[in-house]
Amino acid sequence: MRKFEFRGYEIHSSRMWQQAQVDMALEFMEKEELNALIFHQNDLVDQLVFPEKYYDNDILWERWPVRRQGVLYQRDYMDGVIRRAKEKGIGFYLEIKEIYTLESVFELFPELRNGDGTVCPNHPFWLEFLEVKFRELFELFPDIAGIIVSLGTRESPVSIAANRCHCERCRRTEDFDWYVNVLKAMYGPISEAGKELIVRDFAYTAEQQSLMIRACEEISDRIIIALKAQPHDYYPTFPINPEIGNTGKLREYIEFDTWGQYFGMGVAPMSLVEDIRERLEICYEKGAVGAWFRTDWELIHDASVHCTPSLVNLYAGAMLTRNLDTEPDAIYCRWVEEGLYSPLKSASQLQEKAVLTNPEAWKNLRDFMKASWEAFAGACYILGHQYLESDQAPYTIDKAFEIMTVIHSRDDWEKGASKRVAVTEENMKNIFAEKKKAIVQTKELYAILDIDRLGAPAAFAEDMKAVIRTMVLFAEFCDVTTRAMYLTVWAEQTKDEQDAKKAGATVTELLNMADSLERELEGTDYPYYLYSRLHPRRIRRFAADVERRVKALAT
Repeated sequence: MRKFEFRGYEIHSSRMWQQAQVDMALEFMEKEELNALIFHQNDLVDQLVFPEKYYDNDILWERWPVRRQGVLYQRDYMDGVIRRAKEKGIGFYLEIKEIYTLESVFELFPELRNGDGTVCPNHPFWLEFLEVKFRELFELFPDIAGIIVSLGTRESPVSIAANRCHCERCRRTEDFDWYVNVLKAMYGPISEAGKELIVRDFAYTAEQQSLMIRACEEISDRIIIALKAQPHDYYPTFPINPEIGNTGKLREYIEFDTWGQYFGMGVAPMSLVEDIRERLEICYEKGAVGAWFRTDWELIHDASVHCTPSLVNLYAGAMLTRNLDTEPDAIYCRWVEEGLYSPLKSASQLQEKAVLTNPEAWKNLRDFMKASWEAFAGACYILGHQYLESDQAPYTIDKAFEIMTVIHSRDDWEKGASKRVAVTEENMKNIFAEKKKAIVQTKELYAILDIDRLGAPAAFAEDMKAVIRTMVLFAEFCDVTTRAMYLTVWAEQTKDEQDAKKAGATVTELLNMADSLERELEGTDYPYYLYSRLHPRRIRRFAADVERRVKALAT
């Protein structure tokens, strides 16, 4: 039987500090034989250690008493989580970003900050700080199974990626050497404690991607590399990550998102079962030995894959990593048999499962979830390219194109991909047709689901009808924002009066859409992140940018 040795469940939000959510996760993991619970919070180690070498009890009482008490309470909570996991045979992992620190460090050691306010990431203190921090962590929590780390990202306070220091040390230190030095400082105490060090290869470019892998190879072949299934981020339209299977002697674990940061934000239910299966097949054949599955996102509170039909994606991850030969229909059957959750309730509401009485209901749900992803991919992506800000309207036209072709460019992994979304007459024809088709496909979801014939509880059935309605609104929103950005730039290129009028007409459409959304959503009581996806204020702001640029054409 083909299976993965490491099968993880990741919590990446404040849910990790809610016992009911953790208990739900552990119950699911035990039932589905997942063996690694991952808490992902950038500064999590710093929430559990001081370290005492720098923050003794006296100075904490004198200057930071609230932090002192908070850390002590958090240690007790984490002790309980680790104990519960261990009792079920589940390993517990911390996922963090480094180098992370607190502002108070700069009060204790003002020399760490330059006169111009920048921080030197190559100051020798940081290597000592990392060693001290991780030694203290394993003294306090000897049953932690391992550390998962992202290095050098812009999300950590001391980072080579965001380095603005111009000191002599920084001028003579190559980025590669910084990675090696930091990894050595961490690997020492982690390996001495007999724990795993898993290094995430989270990169925006292919060049950065290979740099991290080389640094790990330099230190030890016992380090494990974690790679996202897609290069750069969790975009289901992107190709398989080309670095998978190309990390030399290093073992590989592969990361997946099941909740939907880039495919519906949980409130638009859709299936990636077949996609997950295909990518896991490739990963296994290329030698990957582990995989884990994210169930939420750090910037959205009170959301979880467990409070949406998209839970089918987590079932897929669990069942396929246990037995890669599992057929998709078996996954859909299991998911429906276990009961469904409404996408219009938040995680903390702890819903009762909706049990469907029609024994053939799983087929409708399967077809609905697959069709939902197909429709969404055509609406939310522009020929496979991400242009929204995590399902929200971009602030400006320029930002939309920058997201699509620079920040989230596909070019490093698919040469010339951005040419497909350049502003040309032929491309616009294809892109606009894609958006119109997506609206039609989304409206067809009512009939595909056929919820009234599935024997669903009345409240669940009404929620599913309501969520499809919001998905139609979202598809229409994607259509008009796409046409607005392309028609405006096209008019700027042609300088043609008729082209400018077409672009100008989208301003009225955008403003009407904002007004319509306010009317449609008035009086509703949905999770706040649904309103974030369809925010009238953001649409009006985007419309203002379109209007400004169209008016400039007349001058």
